[in-house]
Amino acid sequence: MYRFKFYNKTIHDFLVNKIGLPKGNKVKSKGLRIPKIYFANKKCLCCCLRGLFDTDGGIHKHRKHDPMIEFDSYNKELRNSIYKALLSLNLKSSISRRKVYIYAKKDIDKFFKIVGSKNIRNTMRYKIWKETGVICKIDELKESIKNYVRS
Repeated sequence: MYRFKFYNKTIHDFLVNKIGLPKGNKVKSKGLRIPKIYFANKKCLCCCLRGLFDTDGGIHKHRKHDPMIEFDSYNKELRNSIYKALLSLNLKSSISRRKVYIYAKKDIDKFFKIVGSKNIRNTMRYKIWKETGVICKIDELKESIKNYVRS
């Protein structure tokens, strides 16, 4: 987790008033959502989703061998916002009490194509799934990352 302190009123006002970020605790915060301005620009929306996916999401095993993308958040408004963002990108998704999911393989491929990930854990799991058809276990992933870094 990162914590930023700004001692510049102009930056504070921009983030709170223009972008729409709430002040204070983000888990308990009212109004925590993807800023509306991002929905007007597909590229910005994809960048925002990538950041959320890399920090609060992942690609995991669903059933025996099927993949799923999962976003995890205790904040209901943020979950709803992620769900709406995915739908606006024509990615079929589901929402539960704490998570947002993408189950369809074609939508997972589309997600990685248009949103992507900068998190090596997510990119390697996706790559291994595409090559083998299996979502690897964490221990296997660690070994794959070691081999990837060596090469």
